[in-house]
Amino acid sequence: MRPLSFSQARRCEEAALPRCRCRCGGALHGARRGGQDPPRAFFERLPEADPHLVPEPRQGRLFGPAAKGGR
Repeated sequence: MRPLSFSQARRCEEAALPRCRCRCGGALHGARRGGQDPPRAFFERLPEADPHLVPEPRQGRLFGPAAKGGR
């Protein structure tokens, strides 16, 4: 299953939309467990079984021409 993005998890926790559109199935919709405007770190520290877990960004990934062998 694809991990949620930070914005998807935040929208659900803050109930930005009238209906849940993520994997929690509405159980955590509007829960605001991280308070008002939670930081990304809140979602990265959630337990692995939590549907709103956002994985930490990978370190050392290359983007652009260098990733394709260019300069």
